[in-house]
Amino acid sequence: MKTANIYLFIAALCIPLLPLKAQRGVNNIKVESTEVTRENGIATLNMLLNLDAIDLKSQEMLYLFPVLVSPDSINEYSFNPVVVTGAKRGKALERMIKYDNFTFEKTPQIIIPYKKRNDQLYPLKLTVNYQDWLQNASLVFYEDVTGCNCRNEYSNRYTVLSPILPYLIIKCHICSQLTTEYVVRNTMRILTLKLLNMIFCLTLRTMLKYWKR
Repeated sequence: MKTANIYLFIAALCIPLLPLKAQRGVNNIKVESTEVTRENGIATLNMLLNLDAIDLKSQEMLYLFPVLVSPDSINEYSFNPVVVTGAKRGKALERMIKYDNFTFEKTPQIIIPYKKRNDQLYPLKLTVNYQDWLQNASLVFYEDVTGCNCRNEYSNRYTVLSPILPYLIIKCHICSQLTTEYVVRNTMRILTLKLLNMIFCLTLRTMLKYWKR
């Protein structure tokens, strides 16, 4: 009986530990200092990638695909990936690229050598032509990690910024533009009326002087 209770106790301890392995890589890449601007029809997203919490083995390589997704998930825009390499995989990749023995399906924006430390911040800039569906769109990260022989170890998807361009901000920006244009038009109208008034007064004075003679 005591032996059976010991087994049950060990099983109870192991059950909560089982899901931990499945959680590897979930939301481990964070973004900091995000800044979103819209100018001349171009939306630009600037951010810092924080890699402090990722768990990448020496032989592994992580593909990070930033994707903009509309609120209804109908529209998407994919950017070129960011690649993070483990120590051994990075050296091997460098050699293969040097001798033209490796080609990426989609050219990476940057290739980051992974280092186990707490100050792994890397700048990332994303630009896209502005479209209406970007209102309230979200920035989503797709992760793919490959190990030895390019075997897929795990895939993951999570939202890091939502929304990137809130509708109210865009609306206020448009209102601000309209207000500025209204003030400029009214100012020009007032100046024009003042100028016409001055011309009329000068003309009237000249005519009165002429009649007095």
